[in-house]
Amino acid sequence: MIKNLCYSFLVIFKYARISAVVKLLIMLILGIIAPMNLLLIRILIDNVTAFMGGKGKISDSILVCVLLLIVMLVQATDDNINNIIDIKMQRQLNKNMTPILLRKFTMVKYQYFEDSDTQDTIKCMSDNPQGNIMKLFLDSTNLLSITISLLGSVLLFAQARWWYVLGFLLLLIPILWCDYKATEIMNDMIEKQSRDQRKMDYLGSLIMEKDSSFELKLFNAVPYIINLWTQKAKIVLNERTRKIVKANSYYFFSIPLSKLWMIFIIYDLIVMTSNSFLSIGVFSTLIMSLGTVLNNSDALSHGFQNVAQKSLLMKFYKKFMLLPEVEYNNVKFTGNQLTIKFENVDFTYPKTNKKILTDVCFEIKPNEKVALVGENGAGKSTIIKLICGLYRPDKGKILVNGVNLNDYSPDQFCKMFSVLFQDYGKYWVSLRENIAFGNIDEIDNDQKIYDVLKNSYGEEINDNLNISLGKLNEDGVDLSGGQWQRVALARSNYSNACFRILDEPTSALDPIVESKLYQNFSNMVKNRACLIVSHRLPSAKMADKILVLKEGRIIEQGTHKQLLDQKGVYEYMWKTQSYWYKGDLINETD
Repeated sequence: MIKNLCYSFLVIFKYARISAVVKLLIMLILGIIAPMNLLLIRILIDNVTAFMGGKGKISDSILVCVLLLIVMLVQATDDNINNIIDIKMQRQLNKNMTPILLRKFTMVKYQYFEDSDTQDTIKCMSDNPQGNIMKLFLDSTNLLSITISLLGSVLLFAQARWWYVLGFLLLLIPILWCDYKATEIMNDMIEKQSRDQRKMDYLGSLIMEKDSSFELKLFNAVPYIINLWTQKAKIVLNERTRKIVKANSYYFFSIPLSKLWMIFIIYDLIVMTSNSFLSIGVFSTLIMSLGTVLNNSDALSHGFQNVAQKSLLMKFYKKFMLLPEVEYNNVKFTGNQLTIKFENVDFTYPKTNKKILTDVCFEIKPNEKVALVGENGAGKSTIIKLICGLYRPDKGKILVNGVNLNDYSPDQFCKMFSVLFQDYGKYWVSLRENIAFGNIDEIDNDQKIYDVLKNSYGEEINDNLNISLGKLNEDGVDLSGGQWQRVALARSNYSNACFRILDEPTSALDPIVESKLYQNFSNMVKNRACLIVSHRLPSAKMADKILVLKEGRIIEQGTHKQLLDQKGVYEYMWKTQSYWYKGDLINETD
């Protein structure tokens, strides 16, 4: 816990140093003010008592009143400054820390995002780590202020008996130990239940999200999903109840300790005062101090628990920040044409033993249109992921213009590749933004946006480029699957990248629109190389070269006519699909 707290302070001081220093000073002052108030009140009561007995001066009491007023003004000013500093600290963290976090998300090796342990780490880290780190820092400084105030108030009891202070400090040790043990139990529960909680969240999202909910209702599978969620929730809640009961047993043990100390102190103070061993001022101050000590003891206990629980966040934040990043040699991409070459590439997904690609070799030249075909699971999507730099080959090289793809810095990929993924994004923003994400520098180029929409046969979607898509806004418009795909295709075409990758670009389109798109294919990829992946072989017919992938190997390559003449796997696939498209055309060879 102490290591995590120190790490949180280092993070805060790194990204919001001035605000953090001011915050610490303010909390130190606030911690000192409470016992100082009590001390001044004690002096004031004794001075007034002495004056009334004819042994003191009224000026002494006036001076103490002035000091009390100054202390109260400082306290009021500190509170106002405190709020301003909190806002400024938040702004500094958003400005300085958020870009670092976003960069980390973009630089972490893609394979870790497909790892369940990393998913648990991200969930436990939360979607607002900078805000939670700030809360941990604020709770920690508040705990420091409470501790100073508590110790200052307790030290006042040394005016009566020095062992009052020693007795309280000795009691404080088991109190904090009990609080720590209780918090340790709760943190362990949170960490171990993160995966189960993520599964519960996923099952819940199936019911709440439109697409999955509609399908599950149609199949009457909603009760089954609810039953799965209920079973998982029962396991989680039973374990949570057991842990909470165990944690509370520590809390219940620590609560009476400070109360017993106070009862004994009150009794002893009354005896001492009645025997004239204490002045009225000291007695009054110590009685008031007991309330402060009691409140601060409870605040210290709760603050300690909060800090201990939130310190767990730093463990996951630190774990995430230590995830390996993509390594590169910062090579810049120049020119407006590229050649991609696979040289004896092997690949196996992390934590698996099955080799997906074996000795894959092919080349795509500038302006060349290449189709990649093959059965499901042949490795087509894996090749796309490798080209996009999401994974790196186990063996062999991927060269772009003769340079190893791994040497290019990640910010160069947008200059090289424009990708329409099979699982394309559906962004709940304006139509303009949905398309301009492909080239955000030209977000205001209306004519170009209209042109790419027209080339993607999406001009009928809406004439208003500023219309909201999705259901985030009240006036948002939802689109059909085919319309969303045409928006995604337009986004890909809006990019200035010199290489197009289209993964099943017409999977959601009706045959008429699909036919029009393929007829307009040359305009869509004009002056650019292109790799198109599709199960529908009519798209492959238009390609300059076809690569046939089977079980992770390129087994055939050539033009449509050349592959038909070979009478191999491609010819069989073509004849099979021709039958479904046109009827019994098994003998077609053209």
